[in-house]
Amino acid sequence: MTVGRTYVTEILKRHWLDLLRLRRHLKHRRPPDIPLNQVWGVDLTGKTNDTRQLHPILAVVEHGSRVALCLAALLNKAAWTLVGYLCLTIGRFGKPRFVRSDNEATFTGKVMRQFLQMAHIGHQRIPLVSHGAMGGWNGSLAP
Repeated sequence: MTVGRTYVTEILKRHWLDLLRLRRHLKHRRPPDIPLNQVWGVDLTGKTNDTRQLHPILAVVEHGSRVALCLAALLNKAAWTLVGYLCLTIGRFGKPRFVRSDNEATFTGKVMRQFLQMAHIGHQRIPLVSHGAMGGWNGSLAP
């Protein structure tokens, strides 16, 4: 069965007010509740000081509420340091079901993998290009 363009145009003209109300209702509806501690986004970024020395910063964002759970300046990017900060964040906010990170070596290494397995937390690795959770923070951290 096919429908002609003229028929569709006349139906739209006849019901334009109903369509307008429906569009406004859909636009202003409340978004669905997403369960908390489902997925955490974890990323490393850096900030340079006056002597142009790069200091690593760990960011942990809860995807459901978009709350920054942890934003900490690190002394180094060692996996044990990241595991320590993740343990502190888990102790404060509870355990997530999944941790989502890019394919950086500190997140895919043996120490991090074993920690996530022991804690029964899934690891979702995504390409660096599509990691949008903390991507906007990289250039916007003030000194």
